[in-house]
Parts: sequence; structure tokens; C-alpha cells
Amino acid sequence: MASTYTPLGVEIQATGENAGTWGTKTNVNLQILEQISGGFIQKSIAGGAQNTDLVVQDGATGAELAHRMIEFTGTITGNQVVRIPNDVQQLYFIKNSTSGAYTVEFKYITGSGDSFTFSATDKGTKILFASGNPDTTNPKIIEVSTGSDVVDDTTPQLGGNLDTNSHNILFDDAHFIADENGNEQIIFQTTSSAVNQIDVTNAATGNAPSISATGDDSNIDLALIPKGTGETKVGTGAAAATVTSSGAYDLVLDTNSGTNSGNITITDGADGNITSTPNGTGVVAVGGNTNPGTLQLNCESNSHGIKLQSPPHSSAQSYTLKFPTGNVTAGTFLKVDSVSGSGATGVGQLSFSGAGGTSWQAVKTANFNAAAGEGYFVNTSGGAITATLPASPSIGDTFTFKDYAQTFATNRLLIDPNGNKFEGLDDISHECTQNRQAVEITFVDSTKGYVLTASGNSVAALNSGNFNIVAPSYTTSFLCIAAGGGAGGSHGGGAGGAGGYRSSYASESSGGGASAETALQLTPGTVYTITVGGGSTGSKGGDSSITGVDITDITSAGGGRGGTGTDLNGGSGGGAQGHGHGNTPIQGGTGTANQGNNGGAGSGGGSYRTGGGGGGAANAGQNGTLQGSSGAGGNGVASSITGTSTTRAGGGAGGAQQGGSTSADSGGTGGGGNGSKGTSANAGTANTGGGAGANEHGGPAGGSGVVVLRMATSNYSGTTTGSPTVSQVSGDTVLVFNSSGSYTA
Repeated sequence: MASTYTPLGVEIQATGENAGTWGTKTNVNLQILEQISGGFIQKSIAGGAQNTDLVVQDGATGAELAHRMIEFTGTITGNQVVRIPNDVQQLYFIKNSTSGAYTVEFKYITGSGDSFTFSATDKGTKILFASGNPDTTNPKIIEVSTGSDVVDDTTPQLGGNLDTNSHNILFDDAHFIADENGNEQIIFQTTSSAVNQIDVTNAATGNAPSISATGDDSNIDLALIPKGTGETKVGTGAAAATVTSSGAYDLVLDTNSGTNSGNITITDGADGNITSTPNGTGVVAVGGNTNPGTLQLNCESNSHGIKLQSPPHSSAQSYTLKFPTGNVTAGTFLKVDSVSGSGATGVGQLSFSGAGGTSWQAVKTANFNAAAGEGYFVNTSGGAITATLPASPSIGDTFTFKDYAQTFATNRLLIDPNGNKFEGLDDISHECTQNRQAVEITFVDSTKGYVLTASGNSVAALNSGNFNIVAPSYTTSFLCIAAGGGAGGSHGGGAGGAGGYRSSYASESSGGGASAETALQLTPGTVYTITVGGGSTGSKGGDSSITGVDITDITSAGGGRGGTGTDLNGGSGGGAQGHGHGNTPIQGGTGTANQGNNGGAGSGGGSYRTGGGGGGAANAGQNGTLQGSSGAGGNGVASSITGTSTTRAGGGAGGAQQGGSTSADSGGTGGGGNGSKGTSANAGTANTGGGAGANEHGGPAGGSGVVVLRMATSNYSGTTTGSPTVSQVSGDTVLVFNSSGSYTA
């Protein structure tokens, strides 16, 4: 009978077989059995998806299936199937050491029995029992679980405590600790460069366990992050939840680490209260940061509300208002009943007062500050009294005043709005001047300011005698120049003198060497008449003036005419001319003090005479010389009142008689006309007040005058007549009147 072989290749020798070789075959069998019991082999299954069959070599060592431990190796690029014959029955240690994310299935060649598959990520070691069913139709591959290999066991269980023995437990990113049902309980997310972490510390009796942020950084936040619109909750749900600080430190709630990017909302349950309870003398403070501290009381829809706001930092105000005791009574209002202390320690005791809305005060007999909601009996029998309204009123603030002794007509009550408007007018003070008068004033807004709510309702009504508007004046500089005089006389005519020169601008001079005059104080609403003098031939120049009911009139005298006779004197006197054959010079006219200078004298006797020059605002006219030159006109004065330096009010030059060696000189700077030897000469320049130059027998007209007003543009009314030239210079408005007109302040 011939030998047979087991499924794993062990030779079963028949009786009497293999004579002489039995020992050799027995040794081979023993080697095969050794491989079966503990042998190890590596099997490469590299490549794409395929079936790999493990072979058996009958009666020889090295058979793949005849090894207890088999390691699959190689790089796989597709799912692998490793098959064994249906009659193999063996306990295997199979290790999947392939590379590549594909499965490795271990199974029988045929049959419908179970197989075992390594997942694409499972690179572990498994104990597998190949059952080899007796009929070999449905053999199974059965995994044997030992629980001794945590790496390879996907469901290891502990039979006792897990001691890390001074080592760590490492978690892959996004892996977790699960409950007994396999559900995630704690998921661990990793940061590759992490230096900070959470420290969980237990506690002894009487102390609290802690969860704290630790790590390499000095200051580390601890973030509690709900998902989506989820909430972060504290407490057990069975008692009040308390959030407190550790030690004597503040508890701070902010948004986005203190930036103003969100709101802090505290919302209680239905009909619940929100209680803020400071300790001891502490207060509930509403901070201001960059704005005054503001407490807003919203409507039920939180769409709008009423605000309570602190005074601004610039006011440096701190005080306490204490609410009154007792029940609220209809028709009353809150008032400060008494004050203790001052400044930051000031305490105002509020009370319910004044049924009807007005809290009447004791009779006032001296100046006082009025408070909103109060009424005042005012006794002016001892003299006028001023009541000063608040500088920072609120809309609806109302004040009532009543003549106590029927003396307002004798001694007025002046009501000062303290920098606010009244009936829309700026800087208006108000006086009550009628006996038995009573007025009520209410603040509206910054546009209207204070308005009358009783005893009149318009500015016209206020000016009716019951309540007079007293408007403050404003400063206005002026330059007023009269017309220059005309030339006159014969045999060497005398020149015309410059018009009178008066100025209040800056520190500039007036005529005749005088200093600048005092500026005008114009009252709003008042009409001021502007007269501009005209020049004419052979006569004195016309006067220029500024007149009004509430100012001292400003009048500049017209320049004196040239020649003999009357009208020689003026703003600046006209020069006289020689007459007859005497040797005595004929003196010029006299200039007006603080406006101009004297005119020059004409030459005396002789055949060929010359006239004197007209006086100018800055200098006297020169004398004419016998059979020589006529007198030059005196120079004018420069002013920058219009924004450009301009010289005006120069005297005209005298004329010279024809023949001999006589000659004519020049007019003074500032519009003075040149003289002439003969019949021609120059008139004074228009709107300079320059005097006329003279010829042999007289001459032309003097130049017309001019009036200039300069005021702050904020005061300029814009109301004029006479078509003055209006310009803006350095925040001021300049009006140049070249002809007569008016200005309404």
C-alpha cells in the first residue's frame, strides 16, 4: 500500500513502505510538523487586485500553508484575496504588513463559509482558525479573540485598572473616548504646534475641582465654545447658579476682548427680576468710556426708549439726587428741595412740589439765577435786577417772573439768556418794563432758544412795551473822508485842500497827525445814514458823515477851496494865491484839527505870482514862491481798512502865473491834483478826498469823498442802500461807500 499525505503535506507511510528511507521521511515529517506548530514565512502579495493561492508541498518542507505564522508583504494597488485549500484545518497567526489602502481577504478557495478581511487601514496581527469542515463544502475562517493585544484588538476590554506607569495616552486628531454604547463622549482635536493645554485637577474635602488653562504662554484664555447658537450654561438646574471671581478681584464681562463689537444682554425668565446689589456703600455704576454714562429704559418691544445720561466730562460735575419719601401726587413735580455739601459730595434732596407745575420762590430783591420749574416774585423797588437763565437748559424748561411791587416801569427786570438765543436771535437780553407785568419763558431748542409762552408770542409783541428786546451792539471800524476843495483865485491860483480824514481802524492815524479814533458800536436793527461829500469847482468840498440815533455822529469836514475870500478853511485848508502888487504873502486856509493840515501861502507882490498848495491829511501844503514854483500839495494818509494799503486825502498843487520863470508843482499823494502854469490843471481824484490842482486863474473840482465800514462777518446784516462795494477780508466784511446810502446793523 502506497503512502498518503495530510492537507498540510505530512506523509503518512503505509505499513512496510519506504524500507531503507523511513528514517529520512520521518525526519522530513518532523520538520513539517515543526513548521506547522511554530514556523514563520513571509508571503508577498504585491500588485493590483488578484487572487493568491497558498500552496502545499507533499512530503517537503517550505510549503506556504505548513507554517503557523504567515506575514503578507508588498505594495498592493487593489483589494487582495488570499486562498487556501478547502481541506486545510489549522490555527494561523496572520499579519498584514502590506502597504497601500486596500483590503486583504483570507478565505477558502471554494464554499460559502465565512472569511476574514483586513480593512484598508488594519495593519495588525490576527489569530485565525481555518475550520476545514469535514465535508469541505463550507469551511470557515474564524477569528480567535485573545484580548491580550491592545494594538490588534479593535474591542479590547480591561479586567482592572489601566496604569499608564508614568507614560501618556496618545490620541489621534479627532478621535474620542466613547461610552459603553460606542457613542462619542470626549473628542480630542489636535494642533500640531500646540504649547497650551487644559489642566483638570481634583480636590480634597471642602475644595473645588478645577479646569484651568496652562502652557508656555504667560496669559492664556479659557474658551467655552457652544455650537452654532447654542448657549453656555452653569448650575445644576435645581438651585441658583453663581458666577464669581476668585479672591478680591473684579468680575468683568466684555465682548470680543473689550472691543465695541457687540452687546451684553442679561435676560431673565418670565416675570423674573434682575437684581444688582452692591456691597456696603458701593454703587451700581454705568460707565461712560468715550461717552457720558447712559441708562436707557426701553419700551416693551425694545425698539426705542428713554435715556438717563450723566453730565459730560468737561463739566466736571458730580452730585447725588435722593428721591423723596411719601406717595406720588397728581399735578406735582420733582424739585431739589435742599442741598447738603457741594461738588462730588453734594446731595440734593428731591421733593414733590408745586401743584400746577410752578414752584414759587420767596421774593427776590437782588440779582439771582433762575431754575427750571420755578416762579419768582421780583421786587425792583431798590433798583434794577438781573435774572440769569441756565446756560445748558433742557427742552421744556419753564421760568415765570412777576412784578411784586409794581416797580418794573421804574426799575427794570433784565432777563439774561446766558449765551442762548431768544426767539431765534443771538445775544439778546430782555427787560420787563411794565408795572404788574408777569411773563413766562420756556426753552425750545438751540435754534429758537428761549421763547415767550405767556405775555406775548412774537418779537413784534415783545417790542410793544410789555417785554423789550435789548440787543447788544457790535464793534465796527470806520474810515470817513470828506470831498476835497476846488481850486480858485487868479494870477497864480490857490489849490484845493484835501477833505477831512478820520479813521478808527487798527492803530492807523487819522488826519492832522491824530491817533486812530474809537470804533463805532452799532446796534442790530438800527439804520445808520452814510453821507459821501462831493467836490465842486471853486468851492469848499462837501462833508462826509456817519450818523445814527445811538452813536455820536462822525463828520469829516470838506477841504477848503483855493483863492481869496471865504471857504478857505476846511478838512485841510486850501492854499491862498497872490493878489495885487504887495509883497506880503497871502496865507492859506486852516485845516480842521485831527482831520488835516493847513494850506500853503501864495506868493506876494511882483509880476509873476504863484499859488500855495492845498493841505493834505498827512502834511501841510507848501508855500508858493515869487517868480518861482507854486506850492506842492500835502501828502495823504495810507490805510489798510479795505485789506489793501491805499493812500487818500492828498492836497492839490498851486497854480503859476504865465510868464517869467514861474512853474507849477505836483499834488500830494492820495489823489491831490497837479498844478499848472496856464489854464489847465488836474482835479482831485474821485473818492479819495483829494484837493484840486490850480491853474493861473483858478482850476477844477476837488475829488469826492468816501466812507468805509469794517465789521466781523458774523455781525454783518447784509442790509444796505446806496450800492456800496462789499468784500470779505480775513473774517471781516468791508463796505466801501463811494456815494451816499445807509447800513442797517
